[in-house]
Amino acid sequence: MITTDKETRKIIAVLMVAYPNYKPINIDFTVSVWTDMLSDYSYSEVDMAIKAYILTDTSGFAPAIGQVIDKIKSITTPRQMTDAEAWSLVRKAISDSGYNATARFNELPPACQRAVGSPSQLRMWAQDTEFNENVVSSNFMRCYRTEIARQREIDRMPSEIRQMIDKVNNNSKLLQDKQANLPEITQDKNYKLNRE
Repeated sequence: MITTDKETRKIIAVLMVAYPNYKPINIDFTVSVWTDMLSDYSYSEVDMAIKAYILTDTSGFAPAIGQVIDKIKSITTPRQMTDAEAWSLVRKAISDSGYNATARFNELPPACQRAVGSPSQLRMWAQDTEFNENVVSSNFMRCYRTEIARQREIDRMPSEIRQMIDKVNNNSKLLQDKQANLPEITQDKNYKLNRE
């Protein structure tokens, strides 16, 4: 992790040489902000990202901190499966979800699970006599792309914000689980209200 201003000063110095137009007004404040914003990344990751940015940039402008983080993520994050690849896994799971929906759901990667929603959704698709694969696959792929984009956005955030998001998501899941375990209230068809 970048822990010293000295490492950040090296990064800023490289940017100032590579981009002669880049002249921070207050170098100490700039170093402080960059050190704070990049504290989740090692010096070597930031250095590698800066080099990659400089070598591929055609704009002629120094990167913003977010652009550096994007480069770090593009270098260090393994390739995600495409939405078509994800759909092929889900399609295979659907084919055996009439009776084994929970097991097939649990075998899916987390992003696919979030895009599908629940094992019961797999079961519904498997048992639907009017199942339209074109419609379902299109809807799934849209949800999957949204999930991947959301995860990428979260991955770019500082660790303390990611922890806060995880906490909110865990609390939401606990609440949903509690609500799912509440007894179902049904209405008796013969029950009539006396409104006299």
